[in-house]
Amino acid sequence: MDKEAKKIKQLREAAGLSQAKFGVILGIPKSTIEKWEYGHNPPAYISNLIEHYLLTEGYITSEEQTYENT
Repeated sequence: MDKEAKKIKQLREAAGLSQAKFGVILGIPKSTIEKWEYGHNPPAYISNLIEHYLLTEGYITSEEQTYENT
């Protein structure tokens, strides 16, 4: 799994959201999230935008960021 795809999956799980709910919140089709998590690499900037949104909207806190920052 690509670094960006892994980060997106970890952010989704940290927020406690299903792929479907995650998609609804972000306005992204569930099928796109599935593709990202199962092999199709998302654009590099997408994970940062998702992280910012989840932090800003309170879905996760900075302590819940469990992904690797490498």
